[in-house]
Parts: sequence; C-alpha cells; structure tokens
Amino acid sequence: MTFAVSYRLRAEERGRDRPLLREVYEELASVRPMWMTAETFAAADDQSMILLISTDFERRLSELAVLRRYRGGLDSRCEFPSQSYVVRRATIDKLPVAKIAFWNPYRRTWALPPDLPSGVPGLV
Repeated sequence: MTFAVSYRLRAEERGRDRPLLREVYEELASVRPMWMTAETFAAADDQSMILLISTDFERRLSELAVLRRYRGGLDSRCEFPSQSYVVRRATIDKLPVAKIAFWNPYRRTWALPPDLPSGVPGLV
C-alpha cells in the first residue's frame, strides 16, 4: 500500500520543519526498515509538501519514533490540517513537485532533505 500525507506548512514554519524532516530520514538510515520506502516532495514554494510512504506493514510505522513524532506534530506547523490518502505512485509523478528526500532499502539508497537557504522565514 502506498499512502501520501499532503500538507502545507505555514511560511514561518518552513525553517523549523526542515530539521525535523531531516531527523526522520536520519532515523530511516539508522534503523533501515526493509519493509517500507519513503519519499518527500516539495512544490516550488517549499511550503506545499507530500510525504509518500509505501509499506505492506502500516502497523509497524509506530516503531519509528521520529517519524511518529514528526507526523504527530505536523498539523501544528501547517496552515490547514494534513490529509492522508492512498495513492498510486503515478499520481505523484504527474504533480509539479520535486523529490527532496527518500529512503529506498531495495536500492540501498537514501537522501536527506537539503537545508533551506538562509533568510527563510522560521529558520532558527
């Protein structure tokens, strides 16, 4: 199953959110869950985001403490409540977004999200 978490960060939260997202991918690289892949996409404004998770073991996501904490506090950083829905990968590929981070145990690849440029609202 592949599901997406779609959200729009408040402008002042972009700089605070990026380090939290980085911690999620650091956790994935450390724990190396073979039962899931993850990708994060951002629109050009760096506020509209999609977290895409593919797994047949959704109940195991609770084992990933940093991911659980990230998703648990997400709505407090957003303009509107986040939305979760089941998707096909092709759906994401048709959107005007860029992949900024990923975890893929099958290919043994992963990438952390890049730092935001200085001067971004909310950057601490």
